[in-house]
Amino acid sequence: MTNPCPHCGASLTTAATAKCPECGRDSNFRPFDHGPTAAAARATLNQPFAPPPLEDCLEYGGVRITATAIAELDGDRPLVTVKRANIERAALGWGRQSCRAFGLLVFGAVLILLGLTSALTLLGALSDGGKISSVWAWGTTLNILGCWAVYDAMRRGFFLQTDGPTGRQRLCFGRRARRSRIDEFLTEAERQYGYQIERELGPRS
Repeated sequence: MTNPCPHCGASLTTAATAKCPECGRDSNFRPFDHGPTAAAARATLNQPFAPPPLEDCLEYGGVRITATAIAELDGDRPLVTVKRANIERAALGWGRQSCRAFGLLVFGAVLILLGLTSALTLLGALSDGGKISSVWAWGTTLNILGCWAVYDAMRRGFFLQTDGPTGRQRLCFGRRARRSRIDEFLTEAERQYGYQIERELGPRS
């Protein structure tokens, strides 16, 4: 097989040296059709793309357990993740799912109070025909945030509580999670990954 020299056009074979025998300049020729390097490059290009394998895991009710971590999910995205190295104790519980329910309740109440104040001030300005401030208009949206905070503080359900050097976390199961299925889920996680998860009393549904 021959290829032209890029400088003088002389025919070069795949066995030619780096310099053209006619003009003496570097031919920059690289035999793509021969040799193990070229063959390996073609094989790599022809192979279909294969994504890296996902880590083996168990999922139920919005909680994912792997050999290295436990996570609460928001759809498919981890919302809260606790690494196994940071878990000294893990227990299934039922009750208020927020670890800081009282603080969240107070925070929500303050937001609602500020939102109501903004709404009353805005209504007063409208009734008097005065100038309406955008600050008070935006302030009324605090009612929505406050109601959400109160709801989150009062929400009850099943959760996995972990304690360790990084503090306490509660990984919450969804509203439709059932105790019998949760027990099966945790038992399988214990069998596969060697976790030790305590079971605390709660309603069976």
